[in-house]
Amino acid sequence: MYLRCLTFECPAKWSAALSCAEYWYNTSYHNSAAMTPFKALYGRDPPQLIRTRGSTQDPPDVQAHLSYREDLLQQLHANLHRAQQSMKSNADKNRRFLEFQVGGLVLVKLQPYRQTVAVIFGDQKLL
Repeated sequence: MYLRCLTFECPAKWSAALSCAEYWYNTSYHNSAAMTPFKALYGRDPPQLIRTRGSTQDPPDVQAHLSYREDLLQQLHANLHRAQQSMKSNADKNRRFLEFQVGGLVLVKLQPYRQTVAVIFGDQKLL
């Protein structure tokens, strides 16, 4: 799944994104372990990815890798933004925007156990 997200635009270059996918997996939180695999293995939090600009003194391979990583981070940012917009539009499809007037009557519906809790000062879930 990680490689599919990273190589969505160009699936033929999956091998170039393998190290990023490995970093992504090792730094994502696992509920069953209650920590990241990196922390489970090394006992500390992983280093964060930072955006770096190459200098003209760097070897060409380093410059190519840094530019590829910068492009990959930009593509990931764009993909995340597109996914957020898609989720927002799907959530807004069933949403009604209502306007209320000051002094107007509104119906407030509480959860069934909350209505009795408001009257009886006990916890309905524990009964």
